[in-house]
Amino acid sequence: MSSSSPSLSDSRSRLAALFAPSSTSTSTSPSTHPSKWESLWADGSFLPWDRSAPNPAFVDLLSQRADLVGSALRAPGETPPPLEAKEEERKGGRKRRKALVPGCGRGYDVYLLASRGWDVVGWEVSASAAEGARKKGEGERKGEGREGGKEEGKEGGKEGYGPNAYAGIEGVYDILDPEGMGEGKASFEVADFLKAEKEKEKKGEGGWDLIYDYTFLSALPPSLRPRWALQMSKLLSPTGRLVCIEFPTYKDPASGGPPWALPSEVYEGHLSRPGVEIPYEEGRIVLDRGGLVGGSEGGLEGLERVAHFQPERTFEVGRGTDWVSVWRKKGGDGG
Repeated sequence: MSSSSPSLSDSRSRLAALFAPSSTSTSTSPSTHPSKWESLWADGSFLPWDRSAPNPAFVDLLSQRADLVGSALRAPGETPPPLEAKEEERKGGRKRRKALVPGCGRGYDVYLLASRGWDVVGWEVSASAAEGARKKGEGERKGEGREGGKEEGKEGGKEGYGPNAYAGIEGVYDILDPEGMGEGKASFEVADFLKAEKEKEKKGEGGWDLIYDYTFLSALPPSLRPRWALQMSKLLSPTGRLVCIEFPTYKDPASGGPPWALPSEVYEGHLSRPGVEIPYEEGRIVLDRGGLVGGSEGGLEGLERVAHFQPERTFEVGRGTDWVSVWRKKGGDGG
């Protein structure tokens, strides 16, 4: 790394400082965060979280573990029909399943899922990020205008799109179509995930079949974690799956953020009791004082973890420390 490129710690310190109280205000209210993210995306010169590609761990999960997440047509554990029935599906007799990517940024994961046949919506609180994903996502995934990759800790310009060489993403957006349905639809909306109570109705009954979170939760201050878990529980379909790439698990929870530290017990504690306040001490979640006892907000059933493992591939910044967790509604069908 050249002396002109900031280190990972320098970039994180700079990012955290942008969300810290100003000299004229002591307010750290999360309500101010959306405008701060919008300013960063609109300027485009400091985006240390943007790795210019989908995480290889998610690529591998989709291609190798359909038993955990299902496919664009079938829920986990659902047996494919006979060959003649598949032809009827291709003629429109079966709807594609729906995926949601909150905090989608420039849309790399949205386009990845669409290339696997899913109909996908990316939500972004930043209008600039959503517009950038709409305008440049198609060209980027087809290899147009790439300028080389960036790792976290390096600053990229406004046109800083391009594959990370170490991620091994060559051909990652090639259409993989084992069901014979072709590419799904990718779309983007400016939406605040934590306030998107009515979005489920807009997209049809039943909720989302797949929700994907990588770095989204780490961008939220710990005070918003109960609401994050509550929304996940509300928006997930009865047979759906929530996929989380747990990052950064290695960071000191007392060091602040963003990104805020996310050891695995944070996911377990909040997703099992969505909407419920769980105690923390020095930034660390406390689960041995009744934190996992009792129901969730409004009696809503929590989620249960169906898989938890370390991926063979991931971005360099999370190598050896990232975890993949897959969740479903307690008592839910499928898988």
